Amino acid sequence: MESLVEIFKQHVSLANCNLIPISILPTVSLQNLNDIDWTFTFTYLLKELLLTMDNSKVKKKEFVDLCRKYLKRNPLGLNIIDEFEKTYQQSSAIQWYIREDFIYSVWNKALRIENFQMIIHMVFFAQDLYRQIVQLHTDMKRQNSRSVFHGQGLSKSTFNKLQQNKAGLMSFNTFLVTHSNRQNAIDLARRWYDHDSNIGIVFQMEINTSTPIIPLNGIDYKSDSNSKFLLPFYSIFRIQEIKSIGEQLWQINLISINANDQSFALFIHFIDQEVCGSTALSRLSNLHLKMGKTNEAIELYLIMLEITSGKENQLLAHIHHQLAYVYNEISDLTKARIHYEKSIQFYLTYLPANDSTLSNSYSNLAVVLKRQDDLAGAMKYHQHGLSIDLKAPQPDYEQIATRYNNIGVVLRDQKKYSEALDYYQRALKLELEHLQSTQPILATTYNNIADIHRLQGNLEMALEFYQKTLVIEQSIFSTIHPSLAITHFNMAVTLDGLNRLNEAIEHASKALEITQHVFGSDHEETIENQALLDMLR
Repeated sequence: MESLVEIFKQHVSLANCNLIPISILPTVSLQNLNDIDWTFTFTYLLKELLLTMDNSKVKKKEFVDLCRKYLKRNPLGLNIIDEFEKTYQQSSAIQWYIREDFIYSVWNKALRIENFQMIIHMVFFAQDLYRQIVQLHTDMKRQNSRSVFHGQGLSKSTFNKLQQNKAGLMSFNTFLVTHSNRQNAIDLARRWYDHDSNIGIVFQMEINTSTPIIPLNGIDYKSDSNSKFLLPFYSIFRIQEIKSIGEQLWQINLISINANDQSFALFIHFIDQEVCGSTALSRLSNLHLKMGKTNEAIELYLIMLEITSGKENQLLAHIHHQLAYVYNEISDLTKARIHYEKSIQFYLTYLPANDSTLSNSYSNLAVVLKRQDDLAGAMKYHQHGLSIDLKAPQPDYEQIATRYNNIGVVLRDQKKYSEALDYYQRALKLELEHLQSTQPILATTYNNIADIHRLQGNLEMALEFYQKTLVIEQSIFSTIHPSLAITHFNMAVTLDGLNRLNEAIEHASKALEITQHVFGSDHEETIENQALLDMLR
């Protein structure tokens, strides 16, 4: 975390505080998470977290203690924290937020740099602030829409995105202080004008009656408070117009969306389908994981562990399972093993020993153990998982086939080829009886059987099963899928063993072509394919 001491030293006023982050929802149809501005989704789930998280998990004292940790040598900062600890009440959230010397700066900096530790420790405050805004808005019974303004700088790249998404949605990713006086916003925007990086922006916002907004007169101690208004976290607007109002100065006209806005409803439905989780914090963690932000996902899961009661066994089992999964993905196998073992311990406190969840956990642990070359341990836990699956009232045949394949792989590594082949054939029998002929798992099984035949010297039989593998992969994958490169490589090696050199060269060339396209010339698979082709020629 950037030093909080620096935040207090700067004494940045509300007008000159750091740029407020915005995010944009494109007007294109949503196909995957990469279609969406990362911060738009992140802030949506963060708002869900702020509104739903049990704030008894993180109390005011823990936030105060965290601040003191970073302000040991700053008397001014410590005095403000002492005042906050003694005087803060739920009803004073707005007053504390708009003070220039503490909460506003800490909260917005934590959001901007995604300091999850600080954000989570401020959930109690964010909930108080949001509820106070909504309650005051309800009490006001506002009948008419209102226009307010906000001035700031935007990077040229962000401004270009806004121009490309006229009629799209955008959000301000904080509790936003605005002005009723347009000139105030223009003055602020001009301060941020920078020839090299920033463009001055004046946002004109039309706030409908359903969107909470409250005046700060009577709350803010500053003389210009009569012209200020506060909007709740993650206020969303539709972009109506973008126009130049001066040199490197632009005005963007926005209108707040209604609760039944179709674009936002489609976005929510899409995110609910794509990002699962039993709690808002787990959904936020899973989002980071899906977007490849592994370190951030780990940080969030560890924070979840820190604030989860030792009696919440179901949640603890889930957190340990997710941590194990992430650590396995980044090949930190020791930690993956530890967390899978802990997840199983917690699962066993509330699940029957034959529950299918345990089957998956045993199998996942077995995969980690195999990667650690603990083949005996891997076999033990694969067998545990298989035993549960076979006794299930409604067997999942694809899952059972996967267990058979996994056991076969362990036996293959133990050089027990006949036993491995037996398990692969059990998998194949189930797949042919219960699954479609184009299922990817069927290609996996054919490939595994081919590998065993090749290891046993049965090259004709191996080639037959590699060909079956290739037929399925060509029907379900693109022509440059990496799995095709592996199969072409295996076929080239097998054909070379059968002295069918021209065919071997043909498949080796295809393998090389795919890996060069997908991975580039310096990737280990490309180098291996090139070496095979050079040898064959």
